[in-house]
Amino acid sequence: MGTTGTNPIHAENFVDMGKYGTKTVCFSTAVTGTDTDAALTPTTGTRFRLIGYQIHAAVTTVLAGTGTALFLCDMASGDTSFALSECIWPIAGFAANAAAGTVVRNDTTPVLIHKFNGVQKSFGFRSAAIDNQIKISANATLSTGVIQVSGVLFYSEEAA
Repeated sequence: MGTTGTNPIHAENFVDMGKYGTKTVCFSTAVTGTDTDAALTPTTGTRFRLIGYQIHAAVTTVLAGTGTALFLCDMASGDTSFALSECIWPIAGFAANAAAGTVVRNDTTPVLIHKFNGVQKSFGFRSAAIDNQIKISANATLSTGVIQVSGVLFYSEEAA
């Protein structure tokens, strides 16, 4: 066994995941400019634990200027600026001047977030604070162009 990747398909992991009461949410957003769009807003007074995801990301209007990368971020509801410290997981990178129709992520199976620190394994990413959201955020401003991101998030909610 000993897998430390992000997609461990082992029977013992699925048994352990059951204790988190996994929920799903579908999302779709068009990333433009300096958007940080919410993909998940948990119930007030709880923290989310992101267990996994399945995402599709494609350019729908040609990107001009610099390349960019998209991330799943753990952010407060009013936070609209990208910070690497808030990033949970990278989604995809886009080259400068990527053409419309460019697909850079198309998960055909769910990706599980599985962390192993050398001593203990855990599932998912727990939000840094109560009432934080999962947002889709770019690390550079899109001067022109649109990236369409859609998918499903697998998560649970935990009391403070």
